[in-house]
Amino acid sequence: MGASRGRSAQAAEKRARAAELRMAGLTWRQVAEEVGYASPGAACKAVTDAVRASARAASVEEYRRLEALRLDRLQAAHWPRALSGDVAAALVVLAALQRQSRLLRLDVPQHFRESARLTQEILTALRT
Repeated sequence: MGASRGRSAQAAEKRARAAELRMAGLTWRQVAEEVGYASPGAACKAVTDAVRASARAASVEEYRRLEALRLDRLQAAHWPRALSGDVAAALVVLAALQRQSRLLRLDVPQHFRESARLTQEILTALRT
């Protein structure tokens, strides 16, 4: 799994480099030769894929930003009642805070700890 991710990351870097070279004005043939693609067509496909991936990443980030704003509004609307002891409002605020924490990846360190634990278990199992 780790090697596959490494290859995937290298391929993404290669596509990004090809896109940079094309934007700098190199021909498809020059891009292919510089980056190591088999043909100008392969370089063109790589750049197209890089542009699509970039657009998807940008749209995901835009969605994340809008969703965070919505959660902020929801929290703000219920905050005064939650502070005054309204249990239902407090539950809405807590749910919004939890969702926003996941959305903004504030809980990622726990994920890394879990991944490290699983990796250690796998390594231990492979040694036996």
